[in-house]
Amino acid sequence: MKRIFKRSMMMKLNIKQSLLMAALLLAAVIVGCEKDDNHVAYGYTNIFMPQATSTGGTTVNYLVPAGKDSATYNYKVDAKNNKVNVMLGVERAGLQSNDAFSVSVISRADTAAQVVAGGTLGNTAVVLPVDAHTIPATVDVPDGANQNTFYMSVDLAKLKTYTGKKLVACVALSNPTKYQLNSAISKTVVVIDVSALKLP
Repeated sequence: MKRIFKRSMMMKLNIKQSLLMAALLLAAVIVGCEKDDNHVAYGYTNIFMPQATSTGGTTVNYLVPAGKDSATYNYKVDAKNNKVNVMLGVERAGLQSNDAFSVSVISRADTAAQVVAGGTLGNTAVVLPVDAHTIPATVDVPDGANQNTFYMSVDLAKLKTYTGKKLVACVALSNPTKYQLNSAISKTVVVIDVSALKLP
């Protein structure tokens, strides 16, 4: 009788241990199915200009023209409106939700002048006159998106008078309605090699 009782207790103990092990295994599987850290929304969400990263972080210079052909050039000629439109953009990095935001766009002639005076672009570099180009006052990034494109429009007739020169302008972002600016790459120094453009 004692043996039967002992055997019965051992079986109950084994069943309890098996159930405990099964519960632990199930918990491990559930935890393993949760999203890993690279999908967790943490840290700061920064707004920047992707063109400011085109040199891989050595400068914020953005060379125009770039691209292999008319389909991939970073500018478009609008002969009808006498403009050359240089492609620029606003982008939001980070894992937070893609809420809509707006950001102001400003021209920084003082920064362009400093770059020209520094001499790194050679002796053909000159500041693009303020009256020779326009930029939008603001750029909106809609809900659900993380980027948008805008243009710096340069007067085509004025551009042609600078053949043989590199025109330098600085375009910067400011006053975002949401998130914060990445100060290191929230401005872009646009360097237009006029002679290299395919102009009509």
